[in-house]
Amino acid sequence: MAVIYASKLGWRVVPLHFVQSGGACSCPKGDDCRSAGKHPRLKDWTTEATTDPEQIAAWWRIWPDANVGVVTGSQSGVFVLDVDPRSGGRESLAALEAEHGPLPLTALQATPSGGFHYVFKAVPGLTNSAGKLGPGLDIRAEGGQFVVAPSQTTAGRYRWVRPPWETPPADAPVWLLERLRRMAPAQAPDADLRRGYFPPASPEVLEQAREALAQHGPAIVGQGGDTHTFMAAAILTHDFALTDDEAWPLLFEWNETCVPPWDETDLRAKLRGGGKYGKAEYGCRRKPAINLVAGKLSEIATQAELALVGAGVPVFSRGGALVRPVVEEVDAAHGRRTKVARLAKLDATYTCDLLSRHVCFQRFNAKSGEWLTADPPQVVAQTILSRVGEWRFHPLAGVITTQTMRPDGTILDQPGFDPATRLVLMAPPPMPAIPNAPTRRDAEQALRLLSALLEEFPFVDDACRSVALSGLITPVVRGAFSVAPGHAASASTPGTGKSFLWDTSAAICTGQPMPVMAAGRTEEESEKRLGAAVIAGQPVVALDNVNGGIGGDAFCQVIERPVVDVRILGRSELARVESRATVFVTGNNLQILGDATRRVLLVRLDANMERPELRQFKSNPVATVLADRGRYVAAALTVVRAFVAAGSPGRAPRLASFEGWSDTVRSSLIWLGCADPVATMEAARAEDPLMALLRAALGSWASHFGTGRATARTAADVLRIAEGFDAADTFPALKEAVLAVASNRGRPDARTFGKWLSRHKGRIVAGFRLEGEADAHGHAARWWVERHGTAVDAVSAVDSERRL
Repeated sequence: MAVIYASKLGWRVVPLHFVQSGGACSCPKGDDCRSAGKHPRLKDWTTEATTDPEQIAAWWRIWPDANVGVVTGSQSGVFVLDVDPRSGGRESLAALEAEHGPLPLTALQATPSGGFHYVFKAVPGLTNSAGKLGPGLDIRAEGGQFVVAPSQTTAGRYRWVRPPWETPPADAPVWLLERLRRMAPAQAPDADLRRGYFPPASPEVLEQAREALAQHGPAIVGQGGDTHTFMAAAILTHDFALTDDEAWPLLFEWNETCVPPWDETDLRAKLRGGGKYGKAEYGCRRKPAINLVAGKLSEIATQAELALVGAGVPVFSRGGALVRPVVEEVDAAHGRRTKVARLAKLDATYTCDLLSRHVCFQRFNAKSGEWLTADPPQVVAQTILSRVGEWRFHPLAGVITTQTMRPDGTILDQPGFDPATRLVLMAPPPMPAIPNAPTRRDAEQALRLLSALLEEFPFVDDACRSVALSGLITPVVRGAFSVAPGHAASASTPGTGKSFLWDTSAAICTGQPMPVMAAGRTEEESEKRLGAAVIAGQPVVALDNVNGGIGGDAFCQVIERPVVDVRILGRSELARVESRATVFVTGNNLQILGDATRRVLLVRLDANMERPELRQFKSNPVATVLADRGRYVAAALTVVRAFVAAGSPGRAPRLASFEGWSDTVRSSLIWLGCADPVATMEAARAEDPLMALLRAALGSWASHFGTGRATARTAADVLRIAEGFDAADTFPALKEAVLAVASNRGRPDARTFGKWLSRHKGRIVAGFRLEGEADAHGHAARWWVERHGTAVDAVSAVDSERRL
């Protein structure tokens, strides 16, 4: 049967001990074995497990009565949920299924004790655990194995209820994996990045480790001895950073005090898996030592950097610099205090401080003949900081103080660095529990809670209200997608509530009113200000009280591109950074310009009164949020999670460049009966003055010159003809349109007009397409307009605009 598991399923098998006729295990412990017939015969079974039929046949010739074990995790591509009824496993599973729904149809094995093995597809990084999901629910994953039919113990035989060759292992449900991720012990840093920076353990260190084991106490059967032994191994290999060879004699010695002692195979397995149970920093009871030797600066700097990585120091790379997240407490509304996060750039002094905390530097003293403790050299810190592009620290996308959603739909709610989003979560607010599969009813209740914050804002239509709701939700779930559209608020009169609206959004996602900046007087200045905010890793970026229009290449790139090259404020340098910010804008009679019209959602507010600033709000939505911020964070997450849990029904057509946001925030709002927020983009596009100029230029061009390649003109020709018209001419619209886009410092300029034509080549507006081609002899390019679609209507539209 072992050969069938290997050949038919690709599972790696190992021979297990068996139960003898008297009930004793075939292992040396005999009657005293606590896992009779369930543990491997091979000492290095994790590496010797195989699918080779010849090796399997050889094993069973030697041990014909051996039970069959299958190695779990990446080796066989499966993990197992083990339900033990003797420890309350059935009740625990029933409670979970009542909350989240039944487990999917998957391979299922009945155990002799009356329990079950649910077999699922392997999940990278998932490790063994006992009772993490609830009493009697264990996980057999990386580094584990499970017994398979027709194996037999004293309680009876294993048998397949749903054999894996008939019912293949299914994907584990998201809720189960999320609970395991949330409850799993912290993963130790990769051994290759840790070992080697601690010198061989001295007798003093080994004696300290022995004393720590004595304080830990022996493992006793029936009193959590399994976990207790893993923790003992963690003390040695994680806390004291001992190698397995250094730790084994100490653990073997400690094992003699256990009741009963583990056999050598089990004890070695505990030693290998113990590092995963380390809770504090790796090597927390022992600093790595680095000897300062002349001529070895590069090697010393490398060792020092890796020592910081191995210690789990919260240092990250961002925008060509090393940064660390900092949490500060600031004043909030009504005497409250709130915590805000920012990124601080490391300098050489602070880097030396970090090194002194986590590394023991030693300098040889020739007089005494000993290595003496020394301060970290400044040059080592400077060398580490200079290694742009070579750092071993994690790249960082941003720092947040609010729970968020990952791309796979799970919730990031544990503080620290999250590899899936490359975000650091710090000081999140207490948040009500969110069901792993929220219902539509849950989503409707959550949406009502968020909508109540917006009741007194004078939206001009339902689409604008939907944009406001998106503005509340998008920054919270921002970790789920790489880019998000900008959110702008406009009103005809100051004091209508534009800034107050986005303050409400910021209160949810940051715990304080929106941090704002003014737009620069030039596009380059605005670019540098935006760049500074992006480099700082802010979750929200706001341009306040923009006069006239907002657009430009830098503005569009910060919104649309997940990684941007931004100008560093005060320097003529570019920094490449990943951005997870949501961009907000406010302005009176705000115009969204050019390509920004497809990147920005627009809220219009109209209080219908001369002095809206005198209007009194009956409630204060910002104060309401800050009084119970976690409740509103949970509501934003619930709206989107419920839509995803329902299977994303009726998903809206994807919005180009913002597919992730469209599939989640936009579609969930439409699913709950809200207007489509993207409808506001069309209104913004219709009012875009740059688009109006293009419409007018192409329409008047077609009216005067006609359409098609035969009507081609150079930019200079068109400009010369346009300048010859006066108000009494037949086509004054051509003059107005062309001169409006061809002006350079107030004077018509053919080169400026040519550049404008080049930027808009191929654009289709109002039924016309602008086309052009360069002259083969190096002469100026020639341009013409082609009809596209209902161009006649476009000409009429241009004439109508002129009459108005």
